[in-house]
Amino acid sequence: MVYIVLYSGEDGGDRMKPGFAAFLVLLFTTGEVLAQSDRATIRGTVKDASGAVIAGGLVVLTHVNDNSETSASTDAEGRFTILNLPIGQYTLVCSKERFEKYERSGLVLAISQATEIDIVLPVGSRKEAVTVVGDALQLQRQTSSISTNLNNAAVTQLPLNVQGRRNLSTFIFDYVPGVEGTGVNPSDKDFASHINGSLSATKEVMIDGTSAVSQIGGYLSESSPPMEAVQEFQVTSAGIAAEDGRTGGGVFRYEMKSGTNAWHGSGVFYMHNEALDARSWGDVYNEAQCLSAANGDPAQTASCQRGFGKPSDSLYDYGASFGGPIKKDKLFFYAAWERYTFANAGIGALSSTVPTAEFLSGNFSALLDKSAVLGTDGAGQTV
Repeated sequence: MVYIVLYSGEDGGDRMKPGFAAFLVLLFTTGEVLAQSDRATIRGTVKDASGAVIAGGLVVLTHVNDNSETSASTDAEGRFTILNLPIGQYTLVCSKERFEKYERSGLVLAISQATEIDIVLPVGSRKEAVTVVGDALQLQRQTSSISTNLNNAAVTQLPLNVQGRRNLSTFIFDYVPGVEGTGVNPSDKDFASHINGSLSATKEVMIDGTSAVSQIGGYLSESSPPMEAVQEFQVTSAGIAAEDGRTGGGVFRYEMKSGTNAWHGSGVFYMHNEALDARSWGDVYNEAQCLSAANGDPAQTASCQRGFGKPSDSLYDYGASFGGPIKKDKLFFYAAWERYTFANAGIGALSSTVPTAEFLSGNFSALLDKSAVLGTDGAGQTV
């Protein structure tokens, strides 16, 4: 599976950093990595109708989106375990000679989920089948961790704040109990990410099972993935597993979308523009008073219009994603791109001044006479 993630930030720059370009090269030349901490696990026991265990039974899991198969055989005690499963929807088939086939569909696996499924095979012909439709149990009996998962539907439909671009981790601080702070910019004095009382900036951030933090714990060295590229998001706030031993707090996990045998994609556009803003009653009233006091003075009239008119205030967040098969059932791709831009401008209070030539030369004597006109700027306006 191959995917591409591109993000253009609020600075409007489109240059790709050399480090990020090298990352893309590694991305395209790297195969699948096994034993990733974001993968799911299915284990269980196969028995017959009398409760006796069945050894040598074949259990086959098929990923619905790309038809990839993973299989395991039951041991002498009828147990089976299938590891390193990508998240998504699966069908499960269990078969054994002289027993009816067991088929289960609608099996959805989440990030790091450990699911236990006990299978009963009645005696009969393999041409007969027991069909079960249903999801896996959501109560995790195999692990002691406490986590919160958001799937793609929740990620894209929840009312995320677009100001400053869509940022899923920022939303999580308001959504998950015990997770507090912002965690946006380590240079911000308010930067913090406390999880159940942990020290600030000590959490781990994983993207597809790989650490994505820079020198500061919990801070992404580039930026969080585009929302259209995220398949599922998980926050682990307690019961941290051994593979996450680097963290001093909790774990944020992003699981990215992947291509499938079907072509699919998405598009998004959010905007805010001052042209759609309504003026407040106070601005309308104060502008009228200001214009009346200006007595037709062009400089004062322009100042009134700037002070009580609509300031430049716009933001745009737009993006798209697209993916599909390169070779059916074998190789897939998925690409996502998102860009956020904004423009915000205003003026200071009408009592503000700018330095005059005398001020710049160190002469502040004009301040002693409050009735004096300090000077004019380059446009001839009184300052």
